[in-house]
Amino acid sequence: LTWDDYLPRGLSNPNGLVFGDTVGLTWDDLIPSLVWRGTDFSYLTKMKPALRKPDFEKDVKGKMNRRIEEKESATRAIRKSYNSLIPRWKGVVWTAQAELEARKSKEEGSIPWANIKFAGCM
Repeated sequence: LTWDDYLPRGLSNPNGLVFGDTVGLTWDDLIPSLVWRGTDFSYLTKMKPALRKPDFEKDVKGKMNRRIEEKESATRAIRKSYNSLIPRWKGVVWTAQAELEARKSKEEGSIPWANIKFAGCM
């Protein structure tokens, strides 16, 4: 990277950053959604050995409430294991909750406030 990469994109700087004011966008044009396609690196489990990936059999299957919709029930079940999950999987839990909230919203075109899924699983 060079310093030009941090300046606004233009004809003389095709690799620069895009700023809202240079393309006619304002704060109100933003979509209120958090997107992450990052990763958790193996060092996290070495620093915090109690953190883990979820286990469907342990965290979800036996804890689902059959009286409510399946996705909501699974989300509630995995939420109970939230504190023991690695950050990447915590983001997946947030995404599931945000998707449920958006689906239940009365606002037309409502989108989830979080979208923190695994890129390879989409």
